[in-house]
Amino acid sequence: MTLGLALAKTGNLYPFFGTLLGWLGVALTGSDTASNVLFGGLQKITAGQLGLSPTLMAAANSSGGVMGKMVDAQSIVVASTATNWYGHEGNILRYVSFTASRWRRWWAFWFRSRPMCFRSAKSW
Repeated sequence: MTLGLALAKTGNLYPFFGTLLGWLGVALTGSDTASNVLFGGLQKITAGQLGLSPTLMAAANSSGGVMGKMVDAQSIVVASTATNWYGHEGNILRYVSFTASRWRRWWAFWFRSRPMCFRSAKSW
């Protein structure tokens, strides 16, 4: 709860941090579902504090999580094994980190550019 209140101070930049949390959660846990469980309450509290839709912030978390799946260690090992490119995990990580970060920033911009979509029904 404390972290959710602290993130509420980011104001209009919160959709960027919301997708970052999803990205980080999947990179750490290896699962978009686990990331949603881990950060779902935080997204709800922060969205409530900012007057944003908790449903859309959960979608932002999940969208960031999909981008984080690319940099998950488990996915990189599976990719290197499936392509018989053993010992090149660092090269794969460098490439997908750049791509995942770019996509995460795009989703954050997309979510941030739609302020009316994010407003909760109570604030209309």
